[in-house]
Amino acid sequence: MAKKGGVQQLQVEINTDEELTKFLDKDGLIIMDVYTEWCGPCIAMVGSLKKIKLEKGGDDLQLAVVKCDHIETLKRFRNKCEPTWLFVSKQKIVNCAFGSNVPKLMSMIADELEIERKCRDGQAERIYYELTEMCSVELERFNAKKAKDEEIDKIEKEAAEAKRRAYITFVTDEIMKHGGDMGVTIYMPHLITRDLFKRMTEQGDKFGLQAKDKKNALITDDELEVLHFEIDNPLPPYVLKLLKKKEAFMICWKTGEFEERPITTILLEMTQLLAEDQPVPDDENAKRPALLKHHSIVLTEEELKELGMTDLATDNMINCEITEEEEFDADAGCEDAVDNNTIEKELDDEVCSHEPDLNDETNAEALDETDDGSKDKELENVDNNEQVENNAVEDDDKKTKGETENEPNDNEANEDEGKANEANGNEPNESEANVNENIESTVETSNEDTTAKSIENPNVKEKPKKITRPISGHKFKIPGMWTPKNPRANAAFVYIYFRHLTETFLPPDPIPVPPHVAVAFDAYKRAEIMEIIEQHADAILAYGYFSSDDIPNATLIANSTFKYNLETPTINDKLIIKVAKKIGNTLASLIDMTPCHVSQNSEIGYEECLILFPAGYKNASETGVEPKEPEEEVEVTKKKRKKNKKNKEEEKGEEESREANAEDGIDDDGDDDDEDDESELEDENVECTE
Repeated sequence: MAKKGGVQQLQVEINTDEELTKFLDKDGLIIMDVYTEWCGPCIAMVGSLKKIKLEKGGDDLQLAVVKCDHIETLKRFRNKCEPTWLFVSKQKIVNCAFGSNVPKLMSMIADELEIERKCRDGQAERIYYELTEMCSVELERFNAKKAKDEEIDKIEKEAAEAKRRAYITFVTDEIMKHGGDMGVTIYMPHLITRDLFKRMTEQGDKFGLQAKDKKNALITDDELEVLHFEIDNPLPPYVLKLLKKKEAFMICWKTGEFEERPITTILLEMTQLLAEDQPVPDDENAKRPALLKHHSIVLTEEELKELGMTDLATDNMINCEITEEEEFDADAGCEDAVDNNTIEKELDDEVCSHEPDLNDETNAEALDETDDGSKDKELENVDNNEQVENNAVEDDDKKTKGETENEPNDNEANEDEGKANEANGNEPNESEANVNENIESTVETSNEDTTAKSIENPNVKEKPKKITRPISGHKFKIPGMWTPKNPRANAAFVYIYFRHLTETFLPPDPIPVPPHVAVAFDAYKRAEIMEIIEQHADAILAYGYFSSDDIPNATLIANSTFKYNLETPTINDKLIIKVAKKIGNTLASLIDMTPCHVSQNSEIGYEECLILFPAGYKNASETGVEPKEPEEEVEVTKKKRKKNKKNKEEEKGEEESREANAEDGIDDDGDDDDEDDESELEDENVECTE
């Protein structure tokens, strides 16, 4: 009970987590008005809350105002200006409400009080939610907002994609029209050498092509959206994965003046020819290796899924399901050994050897011999690999049986064990079956050599060999040279990588404008709104004061607050802001200030802002932040306005006095008008006589 003469506090003020925890220990139904410091609690509800507490609530109803700025459990309600009401019982949320609808809120409080009393008497049950958890009402609002936002995003993405395709079509049309004699070829990273450009220009001369420019570049995802625009032969995913990590070499070609064939046809012909083995002059049977050889990579099943490669029917796939074990011998220099690393490590660490000068016949013959030798060594490696695995299996079997002394020969133990298994009707295990099946033709010779070595040098251990583990995947080849087939895709490559060659006929790209909307407020809120504009200058694209929020009929009053303050304001004046949607939380901060108009989506916002802020519109400050006028200039401006007003009043008074004197026949000097006329005539006569 309050002391005599004291005032009982209706709503308890809570500012910290400790205060909130202590207050929630109270019995009964707790109604909390959750607010942020810059907005404040809902004062309009105080009278209604006091009335329902006295009439229906009593000690069963507790009221509080909770500032959530420093309360961690209620942080999701920060930076919101909409009144938020939480119904709490037993330290948990049971319901919530939003807004300032007095009849609705009072009805909810009465219903919740009744349910609370029934639950206390064991006559009813209710659902409880943690303070950090959204209750059903809040979750329903959240899902509705999320669905609306997703629909807006879908509309915006479709519109943006349509604009993007329209602009790419315009650009490629211009390049095909004015630069149709230019084309691009791409050379993969494994071919890049110091003399690559020289060798390629020599080949281009044979086809009547002139190299206009060259560059090394990575391919990014943003560029890929343009490069694969209406392309007939897109780059495979595994090639793109490589070109996003390693730079490719690109050349822009130009056809001769009298060439009639399309440049795409010429480049495809050159690409195909350079990828084939070339005949050797004066020798019909000999062939020189291709100038542009392909490079192989292995992709596992997981990597194929990551790249979205479900259909493996491609000409670039060399072989499938590589499960055989291969031995890597550093001295043999086997180039065809499969790397047991994944594609990530292969693309990052593998250094592809540069191609030798294939124009030299000696190097060409050496390459042929290396290829033949590598195949023979690969077979030997497989046999050695199988033998080592056989020995490892036998050692494991010996350990399990506990044999430590007087062991028989490895081969004899293996044969005895096999016979024992057959006698007992047991089948050999899977690893033994594979080993015996694979090395049946060479096991006798290999075992004799191994036994002889162990007898001659019992203390000498064999040098361990590096054996790769089985790989289950697919092997693909990366072509050495690639060029787009169709003219539009070729124009897209010219636009992305050789844009400077189109400056004579293609206008500069427009400056990209982020998705934006129009947000309108009553002009009398300008002081609070301008504070937000100053804090989020990077997201404010433009603003101005207009006669109304009816966009088609709105008239610009001023492009700055300073200029607007010099005008005579009206109740219909609006401050309208062009704000970027996805830069910071500017839009959310403005919406929390209860605007009178917000564009439904960025497409509608674009159309509205185009009406309000046409091309060339500028605020008083180019940065979009409201200029702060010096106080001295403000004082001078006020003095000038007062002086002008005073001068107008004096002029008006003088004019009235002149009119009154004219009626009485008195001049401004107080003399008679007739005397003045006579003196003027005398002066004129004197001048004439002179």
